[in-house]
Amino acid sequence: MKRIVFFLSIVSILFISCKDDKFIDSGNLNLKFSTDTVMFDTVFTTIGTTTRNFTVYNPNNQKIRLKAIYLGKGGESNFAINVDGQHGPTVSNIEIDKKDSIYIFIEANIDPNRDEMVEKDSIVFESEDSRSDVKLVAFGQDVILINGQHLSSQTWTSQKPYLIYNYAFVDENNTLTIEAGTSVHFHYGSSLIVDGTLNVTGSTEQPVVFRSDRLEPFYKDKSGQWGAWIETETGAIYLLGGLHFTQKSKNNSIDNAIIENAIIGIQMDSVQGEHNPGLIINNTIIRHMNLIGILAKTSSIESHNLVVNDCGMHALSLLLGGNYWFNHATIANYTPYTSRTTPAVAIGNYYKYEEQIFVYPLERCNFTNSIIYGKYGNNQSELVVDLIEQNNANYYFDYCILQATDIDTTDATHFGKIIKTEQGVNFKDIGKYNFELDTLSPAKDAGLLEYGNLSPLDLKGNSRTTDSKPDLGAYERLEEK
Repeated sequence: MKRIVFFLSIVSILFISCKDDKFIDSGNLNLKFSTDTVMFDTVFTTIGTTTRNFTVYNPNNQKIRLKAIYLGKGGESNFAINVDGQHGPTVSNIEIDKKDSIYIFIEANIDPNRDEMVEKDSIVFESEDSRSDVKLVAFGQDVILINGQHLSSQTWTSQKPYLIYNYAFVDENNTLTIEAGTSVHFHYGSSLIVDGTLNVTGSTEQPVVFRSDRLEPFYKDKSGQWGAWIETETGAIYLLGGLHFTQKSKNNSIDNAIIENAIIGIQMDSVQGEHNPGLIINNTIIRHMNLIGILAKTSSIESHNLVVNDCGMHALSLLLGGNYWFNHATIANYTPYTSRTTPAVAIGNYYKYEEQIFVYPLERCNFTNSIIYGKYGNNQSELVVDLIEQNNANYYFDYCILQATDIDTTDATHFGKIIKTEQGVNFKDIGKYNFELDTLSPAKDAGLLEYGNLSPLDLKGNSRTTDSKPDLGAYERLEEK
């Protein structure tokens, strides 16, 4: 009898052991990670390494077995992993006991002299039939990192580039000043949001540059690389401008800047100034935008020497009324990578919601000594003026070249001197985004001196008033002697 009991005891122990050895290796493993993103937020100024870690927890009542844990980029990754004492880039057949966890250690090996400012990868957790991952993010190059920060009054200088990750937010009643020669780079999905005041003080020789963090030559003229968005509870997507000015913002100025590669370059939401325009933007180039160069709604802008080109929808979209004046602007919306179905400049003063129409006063929308041209369809109009209650809408084009085939430019109420041309504007080199004037351009010497005197130097710092015959647009043609 004792032998039988002893035998049954052994069988019971073996049965329990076998039961304990069962594990889950497929289906939803329900892994719990201590983080969804491991961020190395120390900027690398020299070639070096740093280490972070996180835990993987098994909440199940049985042991789990993972087929593999590995780096998404494999051996090409700039990260290295250690999974519970085993080194990667791939570690196979990892078991985690029930209600237990393991540590994952990650080492970043970053060379700050490379082109990319942001290095990304992921750690993939693979079972027999499912995958999950944890993101890895590290920052290279010697930059000043702004990662989802609210900014009080401060000045950015040209000593180091700035990298905005997620967003930078200028708080109300605070001023961000950006000095000449400063480079501000944006990671995908990031914006500079201004509740307070933005003051950009570039120079002809040292403009302030706002662009993406992809520095490889291939990305130089590619659009849509930065600009944030918000998803509402209904699933709708609300896009933010790369430089986004809220209704609280005031007294903003941008002088001598280049803004490129975003989804929307500048967006203004009801930015009105009591005594000054909400934005004064001078001597600035906006280019390579996925959608719109400047989107302004019920806002006020004054601009001299503005160039906007290569925008997938509109170069300028001036909606819901407002107060706008563009002097010596070159709007040349040639888009080599997209086929547009929308005009370069759109002006409107209303919107419809269900059965209601809401109209906003267009106090002023004037273009003087300017060019509006591009390549929209078969020589279709690059200007659309869509207004309700015309007596509450004031707009005027004077001394301009307009590609406006659908508009009656003989209407003296809204059009002064419009220079007609069948040869186009004759820019120097559209393919290279050079919108200076060729020697035979009809825009040469076609401007009004009165408007030229309001902006006596062109975008490159050349005098446009010496011969008393300013050229149209942002550039003055200088003939070689």
